[in-house]
Amino acid sequence: MLNIIAEIGASHAKDYKAAQALCVAAMEGGADWVKLQTYTPDTISHKGAGLCPSGPWKGRPLYEIYEEAHMPREMQDDLIVWMKRAKIPWFSTPFSPEDVAWLEKRKCPMYKVSSFDHENEPLLDAVRKTKKRIIASDGMGDVKADVVLRCVSEYPADPMDYGLSMHPRLKEWGDWGISDHTMSPMLGVVAIGKGATWIEKHIKLNGDEVTPDAGFAADCTSFARQCATWRAAYEIATSTKHAKSSLAVIVPQPVMFDGKKVWRRGNHVKGA
Repeated sequence: MLNIIAEIGASHAKDYKAAQALCVAAMEGGADWVKLQTYTPDTISHKGAGLCPSGPWKGRPLYEIYEEAHMPREMQDDLIVWMKRAKIPWFSTPFSPEDVAWLEKRKCPMYKVSSFDHENEPLLDAVRKTKKRIIASDGMGDVKADVVLRCVSEYPADPMDYGLSMHPRLKEWGDWGISDHTMSPMLGVVAIGKGATWIEKHIKLNGDEVTPDAGFAADCTSFARQCATWRAAYEIATSTKHAKSSLAVIVPQPVMFDGKKVWRRGNHVKGA
């Protein structure tokens, strides 16, 4: 089964109605899951954390970025209650043990660990203790999880950098997928052809050019098109059908030519 995760990340801009619209668009577009990010500026950072060294947020204070991008606890609480009532499957990425404890009270069904936290033992220990499914991205190093997502922690990322042809651990992972930070639907198609069953993609509202994730997220229309492409690719990649051609009657027929038996395509077919 192909699982498509719509990551609404920071595309909500702290607007509850926008967050709801993202969730609805994700499900209507073909997602199986909506993923949140659960943190506060103080659970993920501190005011003296310094500047972001690269990417679309280069040069900005980390604390300031997290203050802008996070979904406030009260808003996320309301959104989770609404998603449960609307029967929208959801889960979240926590960034600290405090975030895990908060999500556990809201019965988060599974957890994602970001690539930046692959060695964050306090967080990993808190997530493991929940005994729930763990999805982890490998963008910053090797990870062990129930589902491993091949990831390049650049925003946006180049699909050529995912190393899908030679990565030595793909066969070991079993249940694996990609965290797609690229601007192309082709990465998902190629990954599915190699056995991926999970795709995570950041989404944004149509016309959004200003939220923190806008530079690498797919708008809702593009996301729906990509979901359709990925579903079609999965159907092709997993099909066991090998149909016989309707031209099966055109088989080589022996005929005599210059005293020798020659095999030619069915000579009873006009133009053969």
